[in-house]
Amino acid sequence: MRKYGKYLLILCVCLILLLTSVSVYALERKVFFTHVARSVHFYVAVEPVPTAYVNYHMFDETEDDFIVVHADKVTPGEDYTILSADEANALNAGYLLLLWNTEADGSGENYLPGAIIFEIEDGIDLYAQWAEALIITYHANTDDEEYVSPDENDPDALAGAVARYSLDISYAIEAAAGENHKLITAKDAGFMREGYIFIGWNTEKDGSGDDYAPGAVITLTESIDLYAQWKAIGDEPDQQEEDPTDPTDPINDDPVDPSDDDPTDDPNAGDSPEDPSNELPDGNNNGESSANPSGETTP
Repeated sequence: MRKYGKYLLILCVCLILLLTSVSVYALERKVFFTHVARSVHFYVAVEPVPTAYVNYHMFDETEDDFIVVHADKVTPGEDYTILSADEANALNAGYLLLLWNTEADGSGENYLPGAIIFEIEDGIDLYAQWAEALIITYHANTDDEEYVSPDENDPDALAGAVARYSLDISYAIEAAAGENHKLITAKDAGFMREGYIFIGWNTEKDGSGDDYAPGAVITLTESIDLYAQWKAIGDEPDQQEEDPTDPTDPINDDPVDPSDDDPTDDPNAGDSPEDPSNELPDGNNNGESSANPSGETTP
């Protein structure tokens, strides 16, 4: 019994040592995992967003070729607004932008300035298509000292890019060569003249040139000056011509025909007048005989 007790004691000691080792190991692992958990950083993998560019090309006379003058970074799938005409015109004085095209010679796809490309798919190259800038200048054409343009002293009006007032009382509009332009009125241009009415435009101040009616549409091939033509209010022709017939005179429903006074219309006008020689002697000849041209005596 004593022999087995010794082994039993050794077994208990070993069991105690085992349990102690397990506890220590578990405690160390807990500390280890806690430290690891605090040290781990989680990173989210994000796929790069694709980007593209819209490149604007304009012809450069120095380079004798098209060059990129502006570029916008775009995201495929988003809406994109194309460069406007005003923004493009500011980069090329003397010309007006008509269209953007995907080919330099204009044989590709056209895009209007300021248009929106919905959900753009990829980058694009656009080439400016230009036209020569022509000027239509409307002149007030009045020497009245009291006349003042309503916008002459307005700096904002004078600074307009497309339509601007000038100090010589004129109104100028830029338009592209070959473009149709509808002529405005004097009122649209800010012109007014007391005591006069506006009657149209002419290419000469004195009205000796070509006439143009307001609202007419012309095709521009060159710059043109148009002068307002005025007429004094009291100088207009009367709307009614003067009637020589007095409307107060009574109207004769059966006027007299002047031909009625013609003596040939008298029924007795065909009879010959009575010949005195054919008259019979009356009773007052006292029996005297009358002589005839032959000398014979008639009883």
